[in-house]
Amino acid sequence: MSVVGSWSQNTTQEANAWLKTRLKQRCITRDFKWGVLVPHERFNDKVFYVWFDAPIGYVSITSCYTPEWEKWWKNPENVELYQFMGKDNVPFHTVMFHSRLLGTSENWRAPSPVTASRWLRVASTTLPTILIIGVGSIASILMPRECVMQGKVASVMCSYNQVNEIPTCHDPRLLHDTIHGAWGLNGYIVLDCDSVGVFFDNQHYTATPEDVDADEIKAGLDLDCCPFLGIHTQGAMDRGLLKEIDVDSALVNTLIVQMRLRMFDGSGDDVFEKAKRPSEMIPSGHGIRTPVPLFRELRDEEVELLRERHSKLIQIRIHMILKLLKDSRQVFDPSLENKR
Repeated sequence: MSVVGSWSQNTTQEANAWLKTRLKQRCITRDFKWGVLVPHERFNDKVFYVWFDAPIGYVSITSCYTPEWEKWWKNPENVELYQFMGKDNVPFHTVMFHSRLLGTSENWRAPSPVTASRWLRVASTTLPTILIIGVGSIASILMPRECVMQGKVASVMCSYNQVNEIPTCHDPRLLHDTIHGAWGLNGYIVLDCDSVGVFFDNQHYTATPEDVDADEIKAGLDLDCCPFLGIHTQGAMDRGLLKEIDVDSALVNTLIVQMRLRMFDGSGDDVFEKAKRPSEMIPSGHGIRTPVPLFRELRDEEVELLRERHSKLIQIRIHMILKLLKDSRQVFDPSLENKR
């Protein structure tokens, strides 16, 4: 049971598990060509690992927005910081981010409350497989078509998984024909961070990294969360594995979203300056009302009522997925989550 004004039960259990069993030395840098450089002369060729650095971005983006950022981040008596996330991101926001704030001995507003979704573990009696679904993302996992066609999402992320022994980010029937085509995604498809490296280094799906890049882009992938595509795409083009029109298509899908965000209004120099002043993107004369919470607290009895009301629907959809797995021999490998 969660505690009002504190971390949820899921969050507390996951954070405690890290403190008890997984609090070990961990690398916080990567040998990438892009990212936040480590500000130390001995490591100036390295960048910070994204989940070490990302929570710090919450503070830095606030400082870009207003010089009075400390009123939000160093005023814990008058500010609450609500955070929602999947189970896999809990340790980065609780154990790691929290410990850095405490280590400064300054009066920071630490994340609280923090709410995390669990994984729904479904074992089949007829199939040698276990399906793991993020409970907090039931709609996006079980109803992706509705998210694209009705929700008008701007981006879809493909994962590490293989379906019918084809990585999802390599499958043109899924990305090009279905998501971009039949569903009409008006935006871009991005792969989960490091997954392209997993396809090549761990799954050995292709013979060369250039083959990986070519397969993904031609399948309908538009953007990479990590630098793999940026490093090897030119080589794929030099080898004739990719054509310029393939890359142009990915760029168009990505730029469409950036244009909707007005990122190209003005000169190139203005873009970066505007990013530091998001308030200026609001039209002149736009009224700003008193902010109100975007959500309300769910009492425990309401949670039970919702669980009872929707459990049958979820079970029906899970049964459909398991039947699909059996009929088409699809394989979901959740163990790859450990390679993040």
